[in-house]
Amino acid sequence: MRNFSIILVLGVILISCKLIYHTAPKYLKNHGFTHRYSDKSSKLEEKLNINGFFTLDTLNDIGRIPYARMLFFKDGMFVTEFYNHYDIGQYNIEDKTVKYLDSILYQRKKGIREDGFYERSEWGYYQVHGDTIKVQHIDRPALGESRSFWYAYEIWFKILNRNTVKEIYRYPIHKSTNADIQNFKISENLRIPVKAYFKPLKEVPESDGWLKYEKWFWEDKNQYTNWKNNITKR
Repeated sequence: MRNFSIILVLGVILISCKLIYHTAPKYLKNHGFTHRYSDKSSKLEEKLNINGFFTLDTLNDIGRIPYARMLFFKDGMFVTEFYNHYDIGQYNIEDKTVKYLDSILYQRKKGIREDGFYERSEWGYYQVHGDTIKVQHIDRPALGESRSFWYAYEIWFKILNRNTVKEIYRYPIHKSTNADIQNFKISENLRIPVKAYFKPLKEVPESDGWLKYEKWFWEDKNQYTNWKNNITKR
C-alpha cells in the first residue's frame, strides 16, 4: 500500500511538471504568436531551395549564434536549434547535421520519433511575403529543465538567391518588460547577422514537431482534429 502511494504521488508530480512545462502561456497563444497553421503549401520552393537545411557560414565574436541550423518545410513549418544532444560542438556543423538528420529519418522508418528533434527543438511557422520569409518560432522549456519560461521570436530572412538567406529582423514576441526589451536591443547590437547557406539532403524529416500537436496553433480546429485522428491511426 505504501509503495502504491509513493507511485501515485510520483505520477501526480510528473503530470504536474508536464502541464507546467508543456502548456503554452496565454499571452503567447493569444497575442505574441500570431501565425496559424493551415496545412497548405507555402510555395517557398518556387523561390528558395528547401529540400535540405540552412547553416550559417561563420560564428560571431560573442560565441553562440541563433539559427545555426534551420529547416523550412513545404507546409510552412520551421525548425531551428536542433542538434545531436550528445554532440554539441560548434565544429563541422554541416557534416554533423547531415548525419544527425539521416539518423532521424532512419529511426522514423523504424517507428521511432527522435525526441531531441521533434520535442526539444525550437519549432515555428513561416509566411512568405515577396522576397522575405517571416518566421515565428518558440523555444519551450524541456521537461526537467530548471527554467519554465517560454521564449518566442519573430525573425525575417531576406532571400538573396535560391541557396542563400540573410536575417534582417529579429524581435521577441514572448511577454517582455521594458527592461527586457532594452536588454534585448543591447545584445542585438553586439550581434552581426550573417548569411545562411543551403545544404541539400536526399530526404528531409517529417514536419510534425511538438508545435503541430498544439490545437491552438491550427487555423482550423476541425482540420486539426482530423489530422490528429489520422496520426493516431498510423
